[in-house]
Amino acid sequence: MRTCLPVVRSACRVLVLALLVVPVLSPVRGIAAELLFFRVIQDSALANRQPERYEKLTQQVASGQRDLYIEKSPYLRIDRVSLKAVVVEKDPVIRDSRDAELYLALRKVRPEPAERSHVVTFFVERNAAMKLRDLGNQSSDQFVDLRVDDKRLVTAKVVGQFGAGGVYSVPVGDHDTDRLRTVLAPLKDIVIWK
Repeated sequence: MRTCLPVVRSACRVLVLALLVVPVLSPVRGIAAELLFFRVIQDSALANRQPERYEKLTQQVASGQRDLYIEKSPYLRIDRVSLKAVVVEKDPVIRDSRDAELYLALRKVRPEPAERSHVVTFFVERNAAMKLRDLGNQSSDQFVDLRVDDKRLVTAKVVGQFGAGGVYSVPVGDHDTDRLRTVLAPLKDIVIWK
């Protein structure tokens, strides 16, 4: 499993995320599809004092392993009604000159991977955009676990802040297309594959 530092573009600010892609098997819930955000900590002492609150996730990184502790309850939910569309494409996703400049700057510190990874872009309505902006302001330099219902999409470190523009792109690493289809299946009626 590889770790990389891709560029993420929101409508106003740019984020760099350290990625971890790990499948999770959880019981299926009988509710409408939603995008879930979970807080993540690295403090094992805190997690061990409250084991009922966290699940442990071990991440493979270049220097070895890193343990992350993910809260079992989401702190932000974006319901299906608030999601306008989801676009899945191979990176690099370059929509304007700023994206191109960021991609070229990133390539200086990280060589291009042999295989291109996927980028998932969420288009959300205004209230959800405001919630995501607040999440970015509160979670800068912290890990966040992102799931669609019970399936983990990515665990990422937020660097910077989200804007309130309603468009959020998240690199999800080298998921294969079938795995992404499974994770995004609850949203299939609004997913666009490019």
